[in-house]
Amino acid sequence: MKKFHWLIVIILILIAAASIAYKTFVLGISFIPREEKNLWNIELAIRVQPLPKARKIGFPIPRQSDRINIKNTQYDGKGMSLTIEKTPDGIRGRWSGKMIEKRTLYYRVTLAIKEKHYSIPPIEFPDLKSVQKKDPRIIEDIETEDLNAIKKIEDEILSGPLNPMSAIKEIYYFIFEEILINNRRQWKNLHEIVEYLEADSLGKSRLFEVMARRQGISARIVGGLILKPEKKVDEKGRYELSYWNEIYIDGKWIPVCTSYGNFAYLTDEYLPLFWNIENFDTILNDEAASLRITANRVDSAEFTIQEYRKELRRTKSWLMEYSLYLLPMNVQSVFRILVLIPFGAVVLVVFRNIIGVKTFGIFLPVLLALFFQETGFLFGFFFFSAIVGMGFLLRFVLKKLQLLAIPHLSIILTAVVMILCIFAVFNRELQIFRDFTPALFPIVITTIFIERFSLMLEEEGLQNTLRALTGTVIIATITYGIFSIRTLQSIVFTHPETLLIIISFFIVLGKYTGYRLTELVRFREFIKKEQ
Repeated sequence: MKKFHWLIVIILILIAAASIAYKTFVLGISFIPREEKNLWNIELAIRVQPLPKARKIGFPIPRQSDRINIKNTQYDGKGMSLTIEKTPDGIRGRWSGKMIEKRTLYYRVTLAIKEKHYSIPPIEFPDLKSVQKKDPRIIEDIETEDLNAIKKIEDEILSGPLNPMSAIKEIYYFIFEEILINNRRQWKNLHEIVEYLEADSLGKSRLFEVMARRQGISARIVGGLILKPEKKVDEKGRYELSYWNEIYIDGKWIPVCTSYGNFAYLTDEYLPLFWNIENFDTILNDEAASLRITANRVDSAEFTIQEYRKELRRTKSWLMEYSLYLLPMNVQSVFRILVLIPFGAVVLVVFRNIIGVKTFGIFLPVLLALFFQETGFLFGFFFFSAIVGMGFLLRFVLKKLQLLAIPHLSIILTAVVMILCIFAVFNRELQIFRDFTPALFPIVITTIFIERFSLMLEEEGLQNTLRALTGTVIIATITYGIFSIRTLQSIVFTHPETLLIIISFFIVLGKYTGYRLTELVRFREFIKKEQ
């Protein structure tokens, strides 16, 4: 390859690299939108019954912390005003105003949750009186029957001299392992929990709280959501409240969950909403209102893209005014696939020019990969195989009719549509492909393919046709795999200038005039004689 060609290749690569470096390091924009893991939409809906007087309805809302990152909040008060205040029991929202008819008030928040491990320092025997001054609730009045049941447990599991931390762990293991979860009833009496060895999450938390305080460790109850699939009430994503504990050690609150077995550790499923509140009526503080909490995982990256668009606008650079992210969302979804088509062309060039694989046409393998992308690989491959079989039959039928090219192609198009209709009817009953949706683009591709298939079968015979068919399917499958790489899709969509690098790659391959790999095998005897 001449120096002039190498110069063009280097210039194209430098332009792409300089543009990406300028946006990333000078403008300070993220290289690609960051994929948010464990992103949730939480909705707290309060169904309010009408009352003639003004009212204030308080409800708990998630708060920002080292585990929880609040991304976005929205609310709809249906005419009532919202105030948010910080209390010792958490962050509380408060709807204020009159409600003369039944309405539902909405507070929605999008947040990301991450797991966290907590370090626990060693604890010596504390002075119980000094601890009581810090937390007067550490020893509380409980019923005699409950106290006797707790003392019986302590005699069994806390034998011998134990420091408070060892005692807390023994209590934790007993409640987690020996007391089974039973949510079919409310367990208010601790002696019933000890007797039946069953409790709901609130009952377990109340028992742990009392027993921890009796060991001189300050403890409290935390209420919120545990975002597990089995915690859903129904398919709409509604959740019931769950409870766990926190113990106060060395100036820090350490989480303890006796329901799911987490000690000094919270997974990314725990979303706390309030502290030190055991009565649900106190949580909502309005008898004529009911709270429904819905939690749904954010499956798409739409929220992240919106944040990235804001980041682009904040740069105030002319270069960012032409970003693909500023296009409408429906247009972006099209371009996310279009920008990867050159990568499919790279696969095609390598297989045809370097390896020497034969295909139907030049860009038909790439179009076939787009066909798989739009319909799904399993259905696309199945439908494509059916079309190939139909191509064999149509060849014999249409050859005898001796039609002109356009009517010939129109018959093929009609046959493809008929097969698609028949398949849709049977698929509705059999549910072979649950995600099947008809599309116009695949119909055009398969029609063109059958025409090419019939011509090659007639002109070059069955062996060469099957060889081209195999090469086309292999290239289309590899290209489909490339189209499915979301990271590559994000990089190219964010930095379309990377396509200049693809052009430089085509220039290098376009100047290659050596043997193809298949030719080395085909002409191996001739090459040996020449050498």
